[in-house]
Amino acid sequence: MNKTVKMLLLFVGFPILIAGNAYFYFTEKAKQLPEVEFTLVDGTTLKIDELKDKTVLLNFWATTCAPCRKEIPDLADLYQEFSAKGLQVIGISMAHEKPDQVIAFKQSYKIPYTLALDIDSAITKAFGVEVIPHTLLISPRGQIEYRHSGVINVDDMRKRIAAMLPDERT
Repeated sequence: MNKTVKMLLLFVGFPILIAGNAYFYFTEKAKQLPEVEFTLVDGTTLKIDELKDKTVLLNFWATTCAPCRKEIPDLADLYQEFSAKGLQVIGISMAHEKPDQVIAFKQSYKIPYTLALDIDSAITKAFGVEVIPHTLLISPRGQIEYRHSGVINVDDMRKRIAAMLPDERT
């Protein structure tokens, strides 16, 4: 190998290698779940570790958020369709929500999935949520595989969830 090729590899190839490794490290790190604990509306707690080996849809929302209310029926449909196959849906209400308001809302809207209270914004901060509605789809490997701000496209979400759940044909 001549000196020019070696220099080219050193000055071009090495930075590309470093950049590729950094990209992989930071994107994989961004997919990791933060260590959080959910306070559910019934007063019990759920640790993030208890969700391992499950496909989980987390939805950050508020009772006063019109787009959030708009997508609740779609989230309920996804829960009804996939919960028996292993999907867990958790709606996380914002810190400004009063627990009794969230409980009344759950009853009024007949929300079938789990609701959690983010009383001190710790969960919102841990997941880096800045706007609502905000939805995360977590794989059974415990990685955030999909993140979406705004109202979800239910057909797209259905496909993503189905791809993560065990195939019943095998």
